Amino acid sequence: MNIKEALAQLDALDDDQWTQDGAPKTDVVSELVGKKVSRAEIIEAAPKFSRENQDLAVEEEIVETETGPVNTTLLEAFANMEPMLPQELADKVLKDLPKELLPEVEKLLIEQIAELAARQKEVDEMSRKLKLSLATTRTWIKALIPDMSNQQAIQAYIKASAENRNAKAKAVHDALGGMKITDLVKLDPRAAIDRAFARKTARGGQRPVR
Repeated sequence: MNIKEALAQLDALDDDQWTQDGAPKTDVVSELVGKKVSRAEIIEAAPKFSRENQDLAVEEEIVETETGPVNTTLLEAFANMEPMLPQELADKVLKDLPKELLPEVEKLLIEQIAELAARQKEVDEMSRKLKLSLATTRTWIKALIPDMSNQQAIQAYIKASAENRNAKAKAVHDALGGMKITDLVKLDPRAAIDRAFARKTARGGQRPVR
């Protein structure tokens, strides 16, 4: 779908599709076209189109004045230009524009300012919602994930390790029925003669006989 086809589908009774000054909203047109569309592209596709005048024709407009017809080509080109500084405006537009069309330049600038103000209002509202969402998220984090310093984390780890060691020691103690590990070392299930043979015989000595 091109821009003209998208503009033809706009509903003049739907406030959500138009800016305060009666221009079609760029985001609405972009959604219909299927890609990002700028204000300049919309004006280029249909210079006369607005909420009150849904004329999609593109033609060179001649304004009749007391001194004769005035060509509006430069004015239409200005409508498609990006905002510029005063000196650039004077060099590119005002110095070559018929004086009869200067009020039209003023009108276009007022419309552009109004559109930007409407966009700024939308941006400010989005920013407000995001800041509120951020504050709410931080509140949840504070409630569900208490703040813990690095030193607190180390102490918590040491405490958990000690508790783990104590639990293992208790389990061993319960398994041995109160007997110490050193008591087990002293126990030797071998017979006396076997223990004697196992001992290292000093030089010159004799092994015990059975």
